Amino acid sequence: MDSTEIAALVLGYLMEGGEEEAAELFTQCELSVGPGIFNGFDVVLLGPRKPYEVFNAADSPFRDQALDALRAVINSSDLSFTVRYSAKNDTSWRQQSTSLPSSTVIEAEYTDLT
Repeated sequence: MDSTEIAALVLGYLMEGGEEEAAELFTQCELSVGPGIFNGFDVVLLGPRKPYEVFNAADSPFRDQALDALRAVINSSDLSFTVRYSAKNDTSWRQQSTSLPSSTVIEAEYTDLT
């Protein structure tokens, strides 16, 4: 099973359990699953700031829901779970940039003194 199939199954697991908020955050991320260094699996979730903060918080119920879903789908309790921030997935800056003041255009004239 590749990472795309695992992500789809995890999403289905979350939706079936009524965990829509965790599922919505999960859909904003890219999932990478590979064999662990010593055993088990290395799971990396790459996403924008909000999922990054939520899934990194040790006391987050959404983190627990995502981990439970991953363990169920991968069928292993031996997971190394890492969440990484990726600015490339964060498109919120586009909305924010429309509210920023527009830049000042500076015109200059060049005179050759030779």
